[in-house]
Amino acid sequence: MYPPYVGVHCALCPDSLKSHSSTLISRIVERGSERRRLEGSCTLRRAVRMILLLLGATGSTISNAQSAPPASDRIAINLSEGVPNFVGNAATTDPTAALPQSNWWYENNQDSTTFAASSYAEVAAPASGTGPSCGSTLSAPDWIQVGIPTDANIWRTFINQASGGGQGSLCGQNNWYRLHFKVDPTYANSKIMVEFEGAHTAAQVYINGTLLPGVSAVAADAEASHVVGFIPFIVDLTPYITADGATDNVLAVSVSRGNTWFEDPEFSEVFRFGQAMAGLFRPVKMFITNKVHIPVNVYSNQKTWGTYVATVSEVSSSTSTAQAATAVIQVETNVLNETTTSQTVTLTTQIVDAKGNVVATGSPLTQAVAPMTAGNFPSTATPMFNQQITVANPTLWYPNNSIYGTPYMYTVNHIVSVNGATRAERLASSETLWKWVDAHGIESEGFRAHQDVSRSGF
Repeated sequence: MYPPYVGVHCALCPDSLKSHSSTLISRIVERGSERRRLEGSCTLRRAVRMILLLLGATGSTISNAQSAPPASDRIAINLSEGVPNFVGNAATTDPTAALPQSNWWYENNQDSTTFAASSYAEVAAPASGTGPSCGSTLSAPDWIQVGIPTDANIWRTFINQASGGGQGSLCGQNNWYRLHFKVDPTYANSKIMVEFEGAHTAAQVYINGTLLPGVSAVAADAEASHVVGFIPFIVDLTPYITADGATDNVLAVSVSRGNTWFEDPEFSEVFRFGQAMAGLFRPVKMFITNKVHIPVNVYSNQKTWGTYVATVSEVSSSTSTAQAATAVIQVETNVLNETTTSQTVTLTTQIVDAKGNVVATGSPLTQAVAPMTAGNFPSTATPMFNQQITVANPTLWYPNNSIYGTPYMYTVNHIVSVNGATRAERLASSETLWKWVDAHGIESEGFRAHQDVSRSGF
């Protein structure tokens, strides 16, 4: 029923790189791994990227290399096609369990608040209203079914245009997305959240007709769930979900490049830098987990974080450049208790090498975690659980084709026990864009192009 334990891949980098590292720019990324190989919308795949000394290295989760952990209470679902059938009927075990209950509906011909209502019924547009032009000639909404991401500009404006069309050729001023899904009673006491990796320029998210507010300090953005598509945000659907396996829940999302319900940040819409995206141009994911859980590492809109991992010290080896003698790993973690009573939480952290061997285990940390209130909500940089773990003879990370070593990734596992009941949780990390010159004279330069630049594929 649940996916297996999923950890974080991380690299131990040569100490000599630290003094040569430039300013790092990072963002949180999450992906997933799956227990049962569900296709399509239930591909629970997570590629996790981590920096441990001021250098980023990329790695993907290797499910079959993990030590045998307890089953996880966290289900991660890629909503590219929709919410899979097993969420609406937990007893489903045949191949249809992975298929979507319904696909996303999309419209950018009209803009109306009636589209937010759960009772609104989409009417499919005729083929004549779904061509590569901006909007359509229809006087009615031109709803079509799509997968996510769907960007109005790339899907329509940039088709068959040699140079991208220019600023005046952009579509997607107002975009609406609607998704219907049922939730089985099995998940009635679960936490259900949805993460949007990118919605440009601003988004209003409704669940069953209720607008989910954002956390912006800008007064003009009070009716927006989030503004600026370069930063992911996550919303909590839990209080508004009907989990009876029969009632249709409706997730409705309005994404606009300019509207009365938010203040245009202006800096984020430069066409020539690929910043004029429109709509849900990055993946959307759903998380179903226990009420006592490690938060997803997306600060907006929940104003909290789950975990932070870094190498704090390293003793160099006298015999090898590919390994160090020892390294000390800092692991900081928050655990949310969204029940109504205090819970005794024990956190055990493992460090696993690339072959799946547990090379170090932190001492179990136990504390009583009170029910979440404004007073104890972990929104600051101070973690609830803080530990340092020493790894002996760690393999260091080097770029491909280096004569000193190779890329090598470790995994950080969290095992959480709640009142003596053991289960696994996962944690997230950051990726880093970097430019550096190390002590061995290896030079590497990176670049960043915002979003998917038309016809360039960045």
